[in-house]
Amino acid sequence: MAELAVDDKTFTVSCLTIPRAPRGYSSAEQTRAEMMAMETERLAEQQEFAQTLRDLQERCARLSEDLRGQLKECCHRHLAQLVPKTSRRESLMENPVYKKLAFKDVMERFFSFVDQGLRPEDALLQVANS
Repeated sequence: MAELAVDDKTFTVSCLTIPRAPRGYSSAEQTRAEMMAMETERLAEQQEFAQTLRDLQERCARLSEDLRGQLKECCHRHLAQLVPKTSRRESLMENPVYKKLAFKDVMERFFSFVDQGLRPEDALLQVANS
């Protein structure tokens, strides 16, 4: 038995319980390690995305000026589909993140058709119709 004094009163406690951590408890070290792992994964994904964009830009630079212009129009149409219809739509259309996503989507589709053996002009038609 334990005695507990609170505000000049003494209480007798038959069982003193010690709070235990919930089953999902993680120590500070575990949490820090998980956060570091997640941050490392996020950075790796960002680097992979940036490298993919660079590769697509290099391939795009080798295309004719006319074809690049038509692909740019396809990117703009795709951007209009990506951006949500909100009161901030115009400012979001200028957001570089949305522009990069639209560029990546369109160019990956275009080059996947080219890699399958389609001529660039035919691949452009496929992308424009999808």
